[in-house]
Amino acid sequence: MRKEYLSGLLERVEVDLDKESNAHIISLYFKLGLVGDGITYKNQKDKKKGYEVVVGEKELVFDVPFTENRGRKKRTHKYPL
Repeated sequence: MRKEYLSGLLERVEVDLDKESNAHIISLYFKLGLVGDGITYKNQKDKKKGYEVVVGEKELVFDVPFTENRGRKKRTHKYPL
């Protein structure tokens, strides 16, 4: 279900590795301009006067920094040896 939903929104996903910082750079490419889209009202006090559609971008790029403590935590013994 999630995969079908995302395949309707996304054109492609790219993941790169920055070797200097060891962070992953994730690029999401959307089929429609969804990033930062919205509407602006012509008159904020009287919204009946209409609005304009703000077209968003089709690309979103962000990085996931490297952390040492990612994954499962190591199990500690209940009883000392």
